[in-house]
Amino acid sequence: MGLGIFSISGTPFIPALPVYVPPGDHGMSTWADLSGGNAWALQLDGIIYLIIYLGFDYEMCSTTSKGAVQAYGYKYGARILQLNSVKDFSTHNIDLVNTPALHIVLDKCSNGELYNTTIRGGNEGGLDGIDIWCSNIHVHDVEVSNSNECMVSSGGCAMGSRDRNRYFSLPSSVPPFSSANNPDMSSIIYCNIYTATSNQIYFSNFIGHSNAETLDLNAFWPSEKVQAGSGVRYFNLTFNKWKGVCPNGTKRAPMNVICPANVPCTGITISDFAVWTRSGRSVLWKCKNAFGSGGCLDSGAVETNSAISTINAAPFGYNIPKMPSDLTDLPLMESIPTPPVRMTFFPAAL
Repeated sequence: MGLGIFSISGTPFIPALPVYVPPGDHGMSTWADLSGGNAWALQLDGIIYLIIYLGFDYEMCSTTSKGAVQAYGYKYGARILQLNSVKDFSTHNIDLVNTPALHIVLDKCSNGELYNTTIRGGNEGGLDGIDIWCSNIHVHDVEVSNSNECMVSSGGCAMGSRDRNRYFSLPSSVPPFSSANNPDMSSIIYCNIYTATSNQIYFSNFIGHSNAETLDLNAFWPSEKVQAGSGVRYFNLTFNKWKGVCPNGTKRAPMNVICPANVPCTGITISDFAVWTRSGRSVLWKCKNAFGSGGCLDSGAVETNSAISTINAAPFGYNIPKMPSDLTDLPLMESIPTPPVRMTFFPAAL
């Protein structure tokens, strides 16, 4: 295992050729802080066992789809990959494994693409797969295995983002999150998602098998203290073709749209929602101050209201096929193996 592949920081970095990490296992004796580069590439065909922090225009890829960053998260303490204020970039065909913090953070970036990437994290909250607060980001053909927040799109700059063909091989969540102080998110598409002021967001083709939460839009954020202002306004959201099962449809409703009376949710559309329960014989749909069409939404005039619907018959089309390689929980106190990058990220059923 070699040491110190590269260590560059401070002054602008403009290599004449791609930075190349050859096949094999490579330890690093120090941090690698690469900043200020323009029109360059990091070709990662080997496996790195520490952290790279990137903040520049770049391409990061593996020509063999076998390159990886193995963070040994059960021993060490840093996130794997952070891109800060990066423009015109792509990251693809790599593995990010076993972070002790967050796997990928895209912070104030624009015009980027993340694809053909496999992320494996332990079975614990706080090990987010992908955190994004950026503009014009296209994420597709990605597998995330963790137990909490596969992907988080945060408010303020998520204009024009697309997320397609996402495979979450352990029960987790895909929350578009908007902060109290910077609550604007718009023009977002989530499409072909397989998982175990927000507006113009389209959630299409979701498959879930035993997720703790399914469609859970809750403006109250009960785990957070009350912030200044009236609250986040959710409007013009579309949820289409959601299928699968939840653990218990009466203990945790698979459809949950809860909004404050002074900032109701409007223009919400729910269609082709076929989610049944693994335990029990009925599911609940819960809506409060939520207006639009479909599900338990109120199609009438916007005024204070609350509705709970009990569904006693399994909906047509809920029993959707599984992916061939769903995982059991991954360990916290031992190494997680580096997997091959898969070739398919969403079943062909939809």
